[in-house]
Amino acid sequence: MLSQTTTVKLPTAEFLGKPFSSRTTLLDRARDFRKFHGLPGDYTGKTLCNRYTLGPVRGKGGMGVVYGSLDKERNEKVAVKLYTENSMGGRKKIERILNEADILSGINHENIVNIRDSGRSDGVVYIVMDYLEGRDLSDLFTECLPCKWEEAKETIVQVCAGLEELHKNGIVHKDVKPANIIVTNGGTVKLIDFDISEFKFLEEEEPGKLTRGYFLGTINYASPEEASGRPFDHRADIYSVGVILYEMVCGTLPFVAHNEIAKLQMRVHTSPLSPSKLKQKLDIPRIADEIIMKALGRKPEERFQSMGEMAASLKTA
Repeated sequence: MLSQTTTVKLPTAEFLGKPFSSRTTLLDRARDFRKFHGLPGDYTGKTLCNRYTLGPVRGKGGMGVVYGSLDKERNEKVAVKLYTENSMGGRKKIERILNEADILSGINHENIVNIRDSGRSDGVVYIVMDYLEGRDLSDLFTECLPCKWEEAKETIVQVCAGLEELHKNGIVHKDVKPANIIVTNGGTVKLIDFDISEFKFLEEEEPGKLTRGYFLGTINYASPEEASGRPFDHRADIYSVGVILYEMVCGTLPFVAHNEIAKLQMRVHTSPLSPSKLKQKLDIPRIADEIIMKALGRKPEERFQSMGEMAASLKTA
């Protein structure tokens, strides 16, 4: 299951301090962020490039549709994600997504889904990935929350490893959330969905993509700097991992509110209760508190400074 990404025009820090009655326009926009716009039509049964035969839809995101498919040349299952020009915002975005796919195809890591091919065909843009047999964390969370600390650690260490590799290659995932983390049937964790990731080398070619005042991501897992529309770096991903680990251990998100704007405001201005205080009956170890709360530092400099540093703390906890 691939959940959709949120695009919201953000308030300034000053605006976040105003009463809710002054945010009517933003709230109205937030209510609409689950809508799909310009996604490809049904391509089930069609063949791209005389090679990829598309099967059933496996998931939908804010910009594309993922199909379980057959690579006829290799006689292997693959996943194919299709985009249209409308869903991607025009030619420049298409060129960028293909450049990003090319960069990702050069990364070979066991905790990152492998990008096999990409291109344009029959009026759509496509990205071909490994077909993953397994379930995403958001699906697993419906059955297993809260998780035991040892189980949560084992999963998150793999998430850290995949993100560390992305960061070494100048990529910030920017939408780290349970729906974008697959646990394969063999127990390997895989990061997926790089539609809104930030690529350092492309940013140098196209300055200004990290526009202040706009949030693109998933509010429940966004860092305070993203939530307030400020510039961010790889440490935003560290915060998101902290949110997921908190959710795994406690069985609930660190910030729960009646609307999306309240959630944004809470993460900008407050820190959550530590897991052991929130869930005293679960006997959560002190080291879990320390690691999770450090990852959830409101300021980037208060967090772990790399995914490798966080993984090392988890391995020795």
